[in-house]
Amino acid sequence: MSEQPPRRSFFIGRWQPLHEAHIRLIQTALDEGREVLIGIMDTPLSARNPHSMPERWKMFWDAFGPEVMGHGGRMKLQAMAWIDEVCYGRDCGWGCRRIRLDPETEEQVSGTVIRQGGTG
Repeated sequence: MSEQPPRRSFFIGRWQPLHEAHIRLIQTALDEGREVLIGIMDTPLSARNPHSMPERWKMFWDAFGPEVMGHGGRMKLQAMAWIDEVCYGRDCGWGCRRIRLDPETEEQVSGTVIRQGGTG
């Protein structure tokens, strides 16, 4: 009998910056007992993308600490190229799921307000 693979969730983002609403989204998957892969898109520095890749990695380490793999945790960080869509061609055994949070938090998922000097 074959062993079932671990349950894993994949989050893709710019994380400019990683903030409380992002953390709540990711924590939802961790609280469900899932391992989490974080795709951090490699974006050139700009007003829309003010944080470097090392700064964003540090944000995850600061927010999730021991959950980040390397400390025995369930979260792996992965740098990745910029993407504008996720595609698949058939039933490949995985799905796309929107995690719904309370309306106030959902309004804060975008980091635009934070980048513009608001509290987000």
